[in-house]
Amino acid sequence: MKKIVRDVSPHPNVIHLYNIYEDPNGVHFVLELCSGGELFDRIVSRGMYSEKEAADVIGQIANGLGVLHRANIVHHDLKPENCLFLNNSENSPLKIMDFGLSSVNEVTDPIVGLFGSIDYVSPETLSQQRISSASDMWSLGVLMYILLSGYPPFYAKSNRLKQRFVLAAEFSFDEYSWKSISPSAKQLISSLLAVDPCRRPTAQEENDRTGREKGHRHEIMEEQLNTHSLKLGNYTEKLQI
Repeated sequence: MKKIVRDVSPHPNVIHLYNIYEDPNGVHFVLELCSGGELFDRIVSRGMYSEKEAADVIGQIANGLGVLHRANIVHHDLKPENCLFLNNSENSPLKIMDFGLSSVNEVTDPIVGLFGSIDYVSPETLSQQRISSASDMWSLGVLMYILLSGYPPFYAKSNRLKQRFVLAAEFSFDEYSWKSISPSAKQLISSLLAVDPCRRPTAQEENDRTGREKGHRHEIMEEQLNTHSLKLGNYTEKLQI
């Protein structure tokens, strides 16, 4: 946590640690108050997100991961329960929190990977290979899949079968749930859920992509507004004639 305070905080998408106190009862962390609740609760209440809404959420998480990874911090337990909204507003900032399983080095001893939620852990975690920041990107891919569909990519009746699906990256975009989702969104999920960690985009690459998409949307909106203003101007000119 000290490294996060020194190299990361304050950051709009990482929870801020104000102070640490120690007394006979233990160590106490004074953290930023996030009153908006967990991302998990909003997913449950909504069912699923639109592509734009999901892009906003994923963009914020990728932004937080980017600064963590640049500081050589791997979260290891990225999931909706560990992402908190700063307040209750619809456009509230989203904060990554709970660094109990995080590690400081870029490449982590495999034993660290034995922890975390099975729905979000990467293949290299399950196979006890070396863990890196790419493992967090796998978790981001699972999150994106859930946001757009309302259910996880790897579903099975037993954890053993689920592990087999994760190790093989065996998931699908069924026609009923995914027919209205764009090919680019599906492609991004597929790249994040690649078995080979080297094939997954980095948090910085995802930030760059999100930035380009926002810029493109802004250009489209400006063009639409200009067109609308031109039509309105022509209409008022006709009225004056």
